[in-house]
Amino acid sequence: MSLQVFIVPASGTCLLTEWVEELEEMFEPGKELLTFRNEDEFKELAKKYSKDIAAARQIGMAGRKRCAADHTHEKRAEYIIKSIYQ
Repeated sequence: MSLQVFIVPASGTCLLTEWVEELEEMFEPGKELLTFRNEDEFKELAKKYSKDIAAARQIGMAGRKRCAADHTHEKRAEYIIKSIYQ
């Protein structure tokens, strides 16, 4: 996962990103960020949420709330250390 997966939601902005398995450990797709698996899904989601700004904002704020609760620098460092030493 790239750093944008945390930076964009932390800013309260709705993120539309390619699905990777690890995302589901960090966020609830569809509620805290949006994911796509292919070009058609990307187009569908981009079109839908560019028209429904209120829903995109709600997802962005849910992502921000999740980041503030679970994805602080301290918690990310703990996660990385645990991953290395498991």
